[in-house]
Amino acid sequence: ITVNMGGTAPPTPPPGGIAGTGISALVQVSAHSQEAPAPPPETWGAYQKKSGEHGGVVEMINLLIKDLDKEMTEAEAQEKED
Repeated sequence: ITVNMGGTAPPTPPPGGIAGTGISALVQVSAHSQEAPAPPPETWGAYQKKSGEHGGVVEMINLLIKDLDKEMTEAEAQEKED
């Protein structure tokens, strides 16, 4: 209201710290040690590619292609007979 009437707004104090909490910095302090860390836990071992198994989506698609080829050949043979 004061500004609308031609006056000046009162000064506002600057914010204090992070979000007005008074904290100026977040700091994490830990003690440093010269000891080596423990070894990592044992896992499943080295990666080995599966050999001989070609299952999955690609094999299913190949099977569908073979079935369609067979059906198309049978349909063409039946059309020639008729």
